[in-house]
Amino acid sequence: MTEAAPPTRLTDRKRDAIVQAAIAEFREHGFNGTSMDRVAAAAEVSKRTVYNHFPSKDELFEAILAQLWERSHAQADMPYDAAQPLRAQLLRVLEQKMVLLNDASFIDLSRVAMAELMHAPERARALAARLSEKEEGLPRWIRAAQKAGALRAGVDAQYAANQLHGMVKSFAFWPQLAMGPPMTQINTPYPSTAYLTGFLRSRGVAAVQEDLALALVLRLLSPEGLRGVAERIEALPEKQRSPSVQAFAAQQGRYLATIAPAIAFLQGRDSTLAHRIAGRHYLPEGPRFASLDVYVDDEGGDPLGWAFGALGLHDRAKHVATLYLNDLADVLRDAVDERFEFVRYAESLAGSQPTFDPLADALAAKPTLVDEMLQALTHEAVERHAPDVVLLSVPFPGSVYAAFRIAQAIKARHPHIATVLGGGFVNTELRELAEPRVFDHFDYVTLDAGERPLLALLEHLQGQRGRQRLVRTFIRDDAGQVQYVNMMEADVAFAEVGTPTWDGLPLGDYLSLLDMLNPMHRLWSDGRWNKLTVAHGCYWKKCSFCDISLDYISRYEGASAQVLADRIASIVAETGQTGFHFVDEAAPPKALKALATELIARDAGISWWGNVRFEKTFTPELAELLADFINED
Repeated sequence: MTEAAPPTRLTDRKRDAIVQAAIAEFREHGFNGTSMDRVAAAAEVSKRTVYNHFPSKDELFEAILAQLWERSHAQADMPYDAAQPLRAQLLRVLEQKMVLLNDASFIDLSRVAMAELMHAPERARALAARLSEKEEGLPRWIRAAQKAGALRAGVDAQYAANQLHGMVKSFAFWPQLAMGPPMTQINTPYPSTAYLTGFLRSRGVAAVQEDLALALVLRLLSPEGLRGVAERIEALPEKQRSPSVQAFAAQQGRYLATIAPAIAFLQGRDSTLAHRIAGRHYLPEGPRFASLDVYVDDEGGDPLGWAFGALGLHDRAKHVATLYLNDLADVLRDAVDERFEFVRYAESLAGSQPTFDPLADALAAKPTLVDEMLQALTHEAVERHAPDVVLLSVPFPGSVYAAFRIAQAIKARHPHIATVLGGGFVNTELRELAEPRVFDHFDYVTLDAGERPLLALLEHLQGQRGRQRLVRTFIRDDAGQVQYVNMMEADVAFAEVGTPTWDGLPLGDYLSLLDMLNPMHRLWSDGRWNKLTVAHGCYWKKCSFCDISLDYISRYEGASAQVLADRIASIVAETGQTGFHFVDEAAPPKALKALATELIARDAGISWWGNVRFEKTFTPELAELLADFINED
């Protein structure tokens, strides 16, 4: 790439010095943190000279981007040559792209632009359009190849170019990987990674997500996984085998033959299997099925008739299949890992522990079969996405151990990857974190709403802000002690956090379970609900059982009904699901009323449920209105 010739006139030299100083200042302090005084001092010119060349900071910023743009734009487009092999030309195009991505001018432009994009998306829209124009050469090459018959016609050239650019950029523009560690839910994704991924993408950050809770369950509950369990059982003395383990060993062949079909049924892939499952002659039965004995039919008929009647075939089969999985969970706990649970995995290691020792001892112990599978899944995810940063959201004590195992696996093989811990458990239980050993596994621990701390952290990792300018973040300092850094910056408004996205998650693989016959309780595990927050925080903030000082309670912020309805429409379009679980601590009645009115006006009915306070605001009229925007199709 050619460099511009150095200016000869004094005024041009001063202008160039101002621009170079401003580049450094904007990269270090961001747009809001940079002043014209700073730029003047760094350029060693007077403030008046700066204003003579650039009447405002906005114009200076635009001039910087324009200069860097022109220098990076010097890269010539490669025309399509019908006489040359297609593969060789495509490789040259990609090599040219990598040269651009490694060019110092383009990197400077991208760093300055992306830092500003993360803070002020509106200011950066014009720049984003300019960046997309920069890549016009590839769509032009694709169209020429299509016209020559070398590539298939009918495919949108710009779309194909965007896909190709995305594959290349995903390894070049510090991609982030958000993970949900086991165990939270296996019927639907926990929403934290969906929110973080959607937010980061809205700020121009390449972000992807993985649900390792679901992945681990599916790997364990597979023919291959159960064979591994059977091998562990063979090593157990007979006297140490629990009733669940004995039942599995006695019916091992049937378990191996039925596990894949049972999982497919619970995923909604084979509804016809309900007839065989409900008949209770298809799936092997262990101790969990004893719970059915409590339901006595006085006429000596069906003990589950009271719950499912004559027509509840599918629900009956789902309940039977859930008991079947619970039997297998007991086998895993008794024969493989005594801490195993579907939703409270190793919860005792993190819940109300006075020291880090129990968790540290567990992490230092020989890995169990469950640990080995989780480590393998972690390495596979890292290989797929090649992230520079991995975010682990831990909502409950029952997901802490797995999060540390994931981080441990990453650090053992990829020590350069930055690992970040956050989530509800951190926000409530680790606010006074002082244990240095946590940072053997995690580089950073963030508190409360993650958007602002993550923006600051990503800027720090890019060299755009110092470590002491992080936001609500624990680190281990050079002396090996835990330090809490919190440069006061305003949180990202709830209306600006973007729409959560489930892109990248295998929505068709989640399991719809029916472990409780209570109609209300089954909402938690039956079906895949889109989880959405109506507002940040709690509108009431007076309940004695809540710690109202915590951010997720105390900072109440809403979004307009139009914004919420737009998010709902986007989520329905992405997932194909119209069912929503509003995950607010207490859904605000005023916001619900406005949302119902907006959705009714749009004729966009949904099914929804959530937590509310029993209060006089929920009048019969409001309840009728909220019921009216339920999708009754």
